[in-house]
Amino acid sequence: MSGHVHVRADRITTVAPAVTVLLVPGPSLGGPVQLDPALVRLLIDADVRGLQTVALAGALHDLDAAPVSLARYVATDDEATAAEAVARLGAHRTLRVADVSPDAVQAWIGRVPAVEARTLRRRVRTALRRIAPVRRVYERMRTR
Repeated sequence: MSGHVHVRADRITTVAPAVTVLLVPGPSLGGPVQLDPALVRLLIDADVRGLQTVALAGALHDLDAAPVSLARYVATDDEATAAEAVARLGAHRTLRVADVSPDAVQAWIGRVPAVEARTLRRRVRTALRRIAPVRRVYERMRTR
């Protein structure tokens, strides 16, 4: 079971607050080939909010699509695409999955790392810093 909530970038106009992963399907999976202004706004919003972006690449030519190339991770079920993604992005940004279709994402989405800003530890620390005495302790620690 994953704590991630995901949406397809090509099917929405705004990203809801609960979303943690924005999926960018490649052209072979019905996704866009080029960037349009609405998609650019979504990708910028995702980046500003610290969301993970995962491109779904079902074929080698998907890696050349502009929206796919902007994603932080590439998920693929194709050997040639996986090898090329590793060469371009590195093994740490390539996810080899059993099925890359948007309907099968729930099976592997848990492998996408949580962004540090969205981990429980960070959220608790941020909440604690809003309390005045705790904030003063953090400020003193910073001056040492």
